[in-house]
Amino acid sequence: MSLKSSLLLILTFFVAILLRFYKFVETLNLGTDQAAAYILADRIIHSSYFLLNGPLTSLWQLNLLPPHYYYIVAVIYKFSPSYLSLPLTFSFFNLASVFLIFLTGKIMFNVRAGLITSLLYAVAEVIVWYGRDFWEPHLVPFFIIVSLLFLALADKKKNIFYLHLSIFFFFFSFLYISSVLLFPVYLLSVIWIIKKRNLIKINPILYTLLLIIIYGLFFYIPVIIFEFLNGFPSYNFILQVLYGKEVLAGTQNMSYLLSLIEHIYLFTKSLLIYTDFRLSLILFSMFLIGQLYLLKKFNANFYFKILFFFFI
Repeated sequence: MSLKSSLLLILTFFVAILLRFYKFVETLNLGTDQAAAYILADRIIHSSYFLLNGPLTSLWQLNLLPPHYYYIVAVIYKFSPSYLSLPLTFSFFNLASVFLIFLTGKIMFNVRAGLITSLLYAVAEVIVWYGRDFWEPHLVPFFIIVSLLFLALADKKKNIFYLHLSIFFFFFSFLYISSVLLFPVYLLSVIWIIKKRNLIKINPILYTLLLIIIYGLFFYIPVIIFEFLNGFPSYNFILQVLYGKEVLAGTQNMSYLLSLIEHIYLFTKSLLIYTDFRLSLILFSMFLIGQLYLLKKFNANFYFKILFFFFI
């Protein structure tokens, strides 16, 4: 890497530090979720409280997340029992992501792509606020980036060990529902790399499913125990959905179509905050046409790199 690129990376890092630590103490937020994390950490440390399930999501009837977020908080709080220790630690993870996303972009594309990606990440408003406070979603980008970095290394170096690390850290990112939503595309990426680099002799799909079962059990054993001890509430909720008895996500009255339309609207609203429903449909149609055009114009290798970039 040239001296100019190194200086640009250092400058980006200093900008990231300034944005995350300027008037840091004055802007800290202690809401109900943060308070709950402190309380559970205190119980884990001083009362040997064994937590079996993770944070609840919008689908509070489902135990989607393992409990390791609260154990991360407990470890940090154990070694530094200060109200500043948790947000500061999260901030350092956020800063480390600026450098890690540069490495990921450099490996996938080139130095210029890495520099642009790290700069955009360093100044993105949402990511900056992620680095000024602590909450379940705030560590998700760090572990997703680490996972994609190892996935890129597995592709470049043709090393199955990096693939295992990638899957492990992706499961570690299951701190909030956003990681779960990204999981299907991540699985396709893993299968594609195994097949492309011929990392294993057996069927790539079967091997990927085997790894998912192994690492999934490692992280979700506490959740499985909770479900077993409490009569499988998540399974019962899924049955209610399938039988059309759940208002939130039923199978009757065109609920699937209505849900699809609602998510199209939310997706386009995440790109442009001020959009009405009609503009959302137009924007989503343009996005879908663009994706189909890329799929047709470029080969599969390039398209999967686009998916990686979309992840970042």
